Amino acid sequence: MRSSLFCSVIAATIALCSCRETPASTDLNAAQTAGGAALANVPTTTPDAAPEPSDAAAPLAAAAPAVQPELSAASAVRWPTIHRSSLSNGVSVAFVEHRTLPVLHVRVILRGAGALFDPPARPGLAAVMGELLREGVQGMDSRAIAAAFDGAGARLGTDTGDDALTLSLDTLPERAEQTLALVAKLLSEPTFPRDELDRLKRRELDRLAQEMAEPAWLSQRPFYRAIYGEAHPYSRFDTSPQALSAITRDEVAAFHRDHVKGGSITVVAVGAVAPDAFAQLAQRAFAPIAQGTVARPQMPAIPARAARQVFIVDRPASAQAFVRVGRVGPRRSDPVWPALAVANQVLGAAPSSRLFVDLRERRSLTYGVYSRVSAAVDEGVVAASGSTRLERAGDFARGLIEHLDRMATESVPEDELARAQRVVQNRFPVSFATANDLAARVSESVLYGLDQSYFEGYPARAAAVTSGAVREVGQRFFATSAAVIVVVGPARRLRPVLRELGPITVLRPGQ
Repeated sequence: MRSSLFCSVIAATIALCSCRETPASTDLNAAQTAGGAALANVPTTTPDAAPEPSDAAAPLAAAAPAVQPELSAASAVRWPTIHRSSLSNGVSVAFVEHRTLPVLHVRVILRGAGALFDPPARPGLAAVMGELLREGVQGMDSRAIAAAFDGAGARLGTDTGDDALTLSLDTLPERAEQTLALVAKLLSEPTFPRDELDRLKRRELDRLAQEMAEPAWLSQRPFYRAIYGEAHPYSRFDTSPQALSAITRDEVAAFHRDHVKGGSITVVAVGAVAPDAFAQLAQRAFAPIAQGTVARPQMPAIPARAARQVFIVDRPASAQAFVRVGRVGPRRSDPVWPALAVANQVLGAAPSSRLFVDLRERRSLTYGVYSRVSAAVDEGVVAASGSTRLERAGDFARGLIEHLDRMATESVPEDELARAQRVVQNRFPVSFATANDLAARVSESVLYGLDQSYFEGYPARAAAVTSGAVREVGQRFFATSAAVIVVVGPARRLRPVLRELGPITVLRPGQ
């Protein structure tokens, strides 16, 4: 499944500080994260009814906004001292002492329980297991669990992504003993009550029915399937009513037994606790988790694509068209990432980027349009998307393609490159500002294999990106000669205006 599968929070009260939990984001898309209590946490959708664009289309341009913000020189990033230890059952611990606020942020990363481990016939199983962890343990039902976290002034969230299931705990240091022990109990002694599974299914079936009305959501399943090929775990987007309804309690329990193993778990913590004290807390809390490791599956080869392919998701009643264009991107650990971040900033990461300035401000083709790069252990995706009036769907799709291809064929002017570099440089240190930010960055290093030198050297590497380097990543990741194009809207009206872009396959909504 794509994006962050299932993101939920219980017992949301940490009253001693006004800081709020924010989802971890990549440095490419820090302002574009999305969340929600659902088995699939999909990217922000563009409303189906956007303001009507003007019929006047200006020439393709990469003009910057009239007023550019003054950006200061990027400050240095100092990687914190990480105190590492391992428990007898294989659980790894990475702790950072941080005493700005009397809070402890903990992230338990289960690398063996991400959505990539879902059986092909059961997309959503990992997310269901992750959600049900907090619905019952030996001696406690869901109400008792919620009351225990609430009474401790703690907050627990679960987030099932492709590469890992993560439990996030915000707690008070003086309550860390009891809250950590309860988190570990959720992992080691879940009961997976049948009535809670049935309740979850009903809620998620309602959610899926609502999602079927969202063009952006409808575009993603065919998009990822075409990008990765049906055999690849990353090709699975969300779940389906049929797969969700078929999940049994026994399957959930078996998934837990096979995929929650100490050797594939890392506990990341940042907060106002002494390092030795936290190591002892972790040992007492997480020792009951079963030993063993979970082998990451062998990823199949991503199909080579020689030409563009167009998919129309037929939605006859739509007054608008949603367009998504993209291709395979790099691994998160790829050294090209800083150059890709700068390139993405030029292209479509913000309202000051080319796509927004041209397609929205100049041509009035859309209410909003962005490009995004997904972070993944294996290859991610680079894509641009947005909504447009139905009669302008061809113009909008061609506009996306023109801008994507320009990144591969033209040199970025030095002033535009410098602006993008400053944005990327200045954004990066901000992602280390709070204890929660630090916990996110340390978790990122654990999941994607990024070391201290990567983080400390990132601003300098962004500053060193040349126009030639941007063009090189454009050729690798933006050029559309073999891109996947998915358009949601009435096929009868879209076929004639999209025919020139490539062979067309028409799909039903949900396919």
